[in-house]
Amino acid sequence: MPLQSPPTTPFQPQAAATGIGSLPFTNTQTALSLIAEHLPEIPHWPQLPQRGRCEHFIHQFLQPMVACGAF
Repeated sequence: MPLQSPPTTPFQPQAAATGIGSLPFTNTQTALSLIAEHLPEIPHWPQLPQRGRCEHFIHQFLQPMVACGAF
């Protein structure tokens, strides 16, 4: 697959807000609706740790490293 050239106009966020990390929900649709409503310009993918340990950032960060033999 050939590489595409970069866009001619670089991304300019103009002080738009985004988010990172956990939200206190167990329902994904509730979390994504909140993000779409309040952060429409630069949405983020939330973690929902109340759904279980696989949603915690430590597990999400370390699991790929363990799987590739880094630990």
